[in-house]
Amino acid sequence: MTKLRFALLASALFMATPAFADELPLKRAVISTSGVALYEHAGTIEGNADIALPVRLDQVDDALKSLVVFDTLGTIGGVNLPGRQPLAEAFRDLPFTQADLQSPVTLLNALKGAQVSIDGGITGRLIGVTTEAEKTDAGTITRHRVTVMGDTGMKSAIMENLNAVQFTEKAVQDQINRALEAVYTNRVKDQRTLNVTLNGEGKRDVALAYLQAAPLWKSTYRLVLPNEGGEDQTALIQGWAVLENTTGQDWNDVAVTITSGSPVTYTQALYESYYIPRTALPVKVIDRVMPRVDDGTVGTANIAEGKSEQWQKKAMRAGSDTMMESHMLATAAAPAPAMAEMAMDSAAGYGGAGESYVPAISTPDMAATQTALAAETATQMLFTFPTPVTLPAGDSLMVPFISEKMDAQRLYVYQPETNAAHPLAAVKVKNDGDTGLPPGILTLFDGGAPNLVHVGDAEMPLIPAGEDRFISFALDTKTNIEQKTEDDRQLGLITISNGTFTQKVSWRNTTTYTAKAPANEDREIVIEHPRRDGWDLIMPDGYDGKPDVTSTHYRLVLNVKKGESESLEVTLRRDDAETMALTYVNEADLDARMAAMGKDLPDDLRKAMDQVKTLRAAVAEQETALRQIENTRNQIYTDQERLRQNLETVAPNNKLGKRYLKQLEEQENALDKLASSEAAIEIKLNDARKALNDYIATLKF
Repeated sequence: MTKLRFALLASALFMATPAFADELPLKRAVISTSGVALYEHAGTIEGNADIALPVRLDQVDDALKSLVVFDTLGTIGGVNLPGRQPLAEAFRDLPFTQADLQSPVTLLNALKGAQVSIDGGITGRLIGVTTEAEKTDAGTITRHRVTVMGDTGMKSAIMENLNAVQFTEKAVQDQINRALEAVYTNRVKDQRTLNVTLNGEGKRDVALAYLQAAPLWKSTYRLVLPNEGGEDQTALIQGWAVLENTTGQDWNDVAVTITSGSPVTYTQALYESYYIPRTALPVKVIDRVMPRVDDGTVGTANIAEGKSEQWQKKAMRAGSDTMMESHMLATAAAPAPAMAEMAMDSAAGYGGAGESYVPAISTPDMAATQTALAAETATQMLFTFPTPVTLPAGDSLMVPFISEKMDAQRLYVYQPETNAAHPLAAVKVKNDGDTGLPPGILTLFDGGAPNLVHVGDAEMPLIPAGEDRFISFALDTKTNIEQKTEDDRQLGLITISNGTFTQKVSWRNTTTYTAKAPANEDREIVIEHPRRDGWDLIMPDGYDGKPDVTSTHYRLVLNVKKGESESLEVTLRRDDAETMALTYVNEADLDARMAAMGKDLPDDLRKAMDQVKTLRAAVAEQETALRQIENTRNQIYTDQERLRQNLETVAPNNKLGKRYLKQLEEQENALDKLASSEAAIEIKLNDARKALNDYIATLKF
């Protein structure tokens, strides 16, 4: 059985083995902070060649989206890759399954009826393989009998005694070969191989570049602080990049560039199959013909002249439209000429910096250095390492990308929202380099102590070239700060126009910061005072210079001598105006607003307001009279309701009933008098209101 299995499957494997494509080595990697990395493979080929590009299954979409092929002396023949379920597709139309390839017995039984030839000149169609148990002195032996139907009848042989079983039909042999090739090609479950065909002559350099999802590279910084108060106010900063190789293949002498920026990146399921839903068109069934019964004729029809010609023209137009549509469809279906060559300007590679392995692209030699060569574009910062990187698959690596001295000033920052009682120890650093520094985590050490000590960690902000940033790393519990806030509303100038009373109002929010320094140390404290939309800062009395402004805070410096206390008063002001109709201004409110102006109130405005108050008093007098009439009327209505209820309990002709009726009559007379008085008062009220409104309309201050 072993001998036969080898003969059957080995011959098939030999015929199924393809001319495997070459793989180009990975030469360059550009890792970004946007979740993708660019990988570039480069090498030399000769003549026509197939380049294999193994890609993880979950990364095929990105490869299809971004693959770029560089062959300046040749042409691209195409890029092929197996389907998403390649083995299922490969076995879909075969007469056997992948499981049938597990042994010659299962394969032969799956191919019953195929033409075969076995040892001893036995040929014919395969009936099948059966299992037989043979008992011997040593025990039971399992044998397999293959049976073939030939021209002279059935013949069989024990497979374990045969040297070979051959399929004599080429079509069957090709099916087996194709299946074995598919199994071998897709032996790695979560990987697909893109096969790039390049056509050309002679030796030439080629390259492939593509994007893949990649973990973010992380930046870590170390900063050695200068001595507090010393002459040398520079700090040594080192930046290291933490890289990960998640490509599934080892990196051997790979040129690595890291970029920091926020480019737009997308992903799309290009490796999935999508189908457009179509409307189901029902099958038309010819209806059964039911001729109508002829009832005879009643005369001849009148034919209008020109009608036949009109219908003919319509038919011709319809035919022309149909021919035009056919012409358009044929034009659209015509294949576009193949693109001979795609030119790309990649002199700077991905992101515009770093050595590229694209053919015919020259790059200057890079100076040897222990850190990365920095460059900056409009949207990204790039750091290219001068030494190629070797990193096994799955491993991580930490490499330095910056090491330099930068201006640094130690100070203290008070952020009330962070800690209301103490400031933060901080350092103000300035990036004097040619490129920005990406954000990351920062570890700070004190260089002034006899031995290097860790003083804190901080979040390293993005520092563009030429700019400075505050970096806080510890709480200064030796310095105490108190704050007190007061709000004030100051009334200002009054204007009157078109009956509208307007007065300027100035709102003030004043915060007093009082700081006490340690007994033996001076303190330079930067107070971060919150900004408010629509509010302006009033410069503190005696403040030297102009405060810095961030997007959210003002920064004011408070210097405190050792053991002493100092205060800083920060005032924000917002100028506004309060507007109301002068007719409805409360008299007490009007007096308060006029009093707030004090001596600044003009005499003519004061006299005008006195006249307004006099006229408003006349209006108020009539309004009071009307309210009194209304109150009296309501009281009468209440009494009448009581009398009517009492009348329901007594006879109308007795003494008490007559009394109730007399009271009702008197109340009705009183209501008539109230109505007359109310009408007269309403006339007076309207006259008083008109006098007030007419006077107010004439005022303008």
